[in-house]
Order: sequence, then structure tokens, then C-alpha cells
Amino acid sequence: MIEKSLRTASVAFALLAFVGCAAPSSDEDTESTQASALGAAPTLHFKADGSVDVSGEVRSGARVDVVYDADRMPTCRGDIQGGPGWTVTGYYQLGDGAVRTFTAAGLSPDGSKPTFELPAAFEGTELHMWFHNTSRWGCSAWDSAYGQNFHFKTHAKASAPDWAGDLRWLNTRMSCGGGFGGEYCDRERQPLSSAGFTFETWTRQRAAVTELSFEVYEPGTTDWDDPDTWRKLDVRMYSRLGTTGPFQMRYVGLQRRSGNNARYAVNVRDLDPFKLWNTPRSKDECPKLPMRKAGGYVEVDFEFHFEVNGVELRPAGGGEHKGKFVEYGSPFDICF
Repeated sequence: MIEKSLRTASVAFALLAFVGCAAPSSDEDTESTQASALGAAPTLHFKADGSVDVSGEVRSGARVDVVYDADRMPTCRGDIQGGPGWTVTGYYQLGDGAVRTFTAAGLSPDGSKPTFELPAAFEGTELHMWFHNTSRWGCSAWDSAYGQNFHFKTHAKASAPDWAGDLRWLNTRMSCGGGFGGEYCDRERQPLSSAGFTFETWTRQRAAVTELSFEVYEPGTTDWDDPDTWRKLDVRMYSRLGTTGPFQMRYVGLQRRSGNNARYAVNVRDLDPFKLWNTPRSKDECPKLPMRKAGGYVEVDFEFHFEVNGVELRPAGGGEHKGKFVEYGSPFDICF
């Protein structure tokens, strides 16, 4: 169930099954500097009286511990074989990212404690949380601040730069004025859509520049020609051909400064799985690629994300950025 449907459902259930809960007050949202100084994971305590206590600094890319009092939402209960036949599932979402779950109370199938690790983010945002109490007998109740969900301020991962983004795709026959990133190319760069890029036969044969680029801002580093930028910003790309299997890592080079930002770029031609293949004469010579037929062509999906100092640059909502490599299909007929 996606975020919107969960939130809508929480409002519907509130009249029937909601157990008094309120959003944390400003006092309860105060961070504990003592816990932060000790380096302990922050704790979010959802108490039986409906209040929420926050201890420590909630930071992206770090662990968060949760204490959920079972008496806070006692609607769905019942034991089976000497153990709880009910559970409280916690939902959490960092900003507009993916919705994730954990077991907050009751039956825990894997015996795990109520804790989770937030995805790393380039800047502070909000952590949204809500809870669903269910039992094996069909009972259902929600704890969601009357459909508004619980909100907690978060801080960026300590090593994160101030900002990273503006992922763009460039595919042109022009040579960028003799430079890898000239004024013409700046005008031609297009924001990468949710559908991703397509590297097809025209691009393979005729394009002079095929490039994925994005920018990073870190005060005192990217806003001047800092010779130690390469030391201060560890920039990587994780990619794979197809939609399953492990990702391969490669370092991403600094292209140049762009205003107060540093621009990083990847030559997509280097990633093309068809660039070195000749026509197979037997199935044994077929490339070991997750190819599929598409009319008179073959296609290979491509998934990727970037990472700057351990913080991932992904699409809004999570998941992977996408691309597709296309080649003429007839040379590979023997492979199908």
C-alpha cells in the first residue's frame, strides 16, 4: 500500500479504531544534546498516554530506535500458542522518499527489535511516521495523529555536502565547442526524466557527446577552484545492466565548476554494452546480456544511482534512475 492510500486509510479508520494520539509538542521535539554528544542512536518513544518523547538527534543515514508502548493502541489483541496473535507495524518515510516498514510491537516474525536506519540525505528534511495495529482475526486500527502522521525534524548526514542534484542527459552531434562541457552543451543538457535516457543506434553511430551530469554544492570547496576537491568529495556511480543482480561501482570525475557548484559527468558511451560486440555466429558467441526483442531491435535496461560522500542521489520516491541501450536486432536473432 503506497503512502497516499495509507494516509487516506488512516483517516477512515480514525473514527472507528483510533486510540488517542497527538502530534509531539515543540517541547517533545527538542533534541537531547547529551545523547548526541555520546553518539547514541536517537530514540522515539511513543508512550501509552498518547505523547511522544524524542531523545537525541534524528539524522539521515543513521539508526533510529523506537519504543512503542503496547498499551498505546490496545484495540487489536489476542494470544495464540502462548504468544501474541497481533502486531503493530510502523511506517516511516524520509521527505518524499520511499515508504518503509518495521515491527513496532507485538509479534515480530524475525525477532527483530524496533529499530531502522534512515536513508542518507543531502539536507535536513522531515521524518514521517504512522502505525497500523492488526491481528490474525482481522482486527485493524491506526495510530497516525488523526491522519496527519507524526513528523520529526531530521539533519543531514555529517559527511554530506550541502546539496547535490540537477541530473541531466546530453546527447548531441556537436563537439561542445571543442571542450567537454562548453556553452552549447550547457544549453542542450536536458533534465533526466523518470523514464530515463535512451542510447539508441543514432546515438551510437553519430553522437559526439553522450553524457550524464549532475552538480554538487559544498561551501568552501565547490565555490572556488579548490585543488583538494577530489579529496573532499568522494563521488561514485553504482550501475547494473538489467533490473536484478549486483551493482558495479565506478568513480565519477569532476568535469568543471558551474557557478558555485562542481559538475560531475559520466560518458555514457563507456557504459554501452553493445560497443564491442560483433555479429554472433552461434549461441555460444551471444553476449551475456539481459536482452529483449523490441520490434526490429534488441534492448537492455540500465539502472543506476550516484553517491557523494556516502549519500545517495536517487529519484524522488526512491528506487533507481533508468536508461536503455538499443541496437539493431537482426545480428542477434540467433540468440533468441
